Amino acid sequence: SRAAAKVRRRNEELTALNAVATTLAGSLDLAGAMQQTLDQVLTIPLLRLRQIGAICVLDDQRQELSVVAHRGFDAEWPCARRKIPVGECVCGLAAQTARTQVVTNSHTDERHTLRWAGMPCHGEVCVPLKSRDRVVGVLQACLPEGHEVPEADLALLEALGAEIGLALAEGVPVVGLDTWGLAQNDAPNHSVLIASGPVDAVEKALQA
Repeated sequence: SRAAAKVRRRNEELTALNAVATTLAGSLDLAGAMQQTLDQVLTIPLLRLRQIGAICVLDDQRQELSVVAHRGFDAEWPCARRKIPVGECVCGLAAQTARTQVVTNSHTDERHTLRWAGMPCHGEVCVPLKSRDRVVGVLQACLPEGHEVPEADLALLEALGAEIGLALAEGVPVVGLDTWGLAQNDAPNHSVLIASGPVDAVEKALQA
């Protein structure tokens, strides 16, 4: 029934929220925590439609976003090869405006400025990761082309974004954000991007 489906969906959402909170509370490693967190976020019903996404951390001084975890993107995805200036493409706009950005068609939406050969048409949601109203990163996830995002799903994603943002701001350790390194495990379409360099909040935790 519709009521039973609604209860089941809500239970799945609460499970994801609790799993993310548990991961962030117990982690000492940014790359590992963010990859595990991303995998948990991608289990919510809305994002299970594609299971493609990324978490980016904002270097506030340089005003650039760097990917620290991702799943499901192909090898041509430009965000894995370069840092994204604040204001550029959908993720950069989410960081710049501190507001969630929803795209239903990546081929026609002018906000989606980063493209690559063979890029499939898709939808996208980019949620600013905030702590005390300060943007510290962006959660990005792909959706099927033309898929609208209900208000309830936006509220859930922003609640998850608040959890992740708080963990980033309060100093989950990181190996930095200047020079890319790539660590892959045996799972297909799965990699964690690790970098090296200064980022204020997390570097303080490393020095503690």
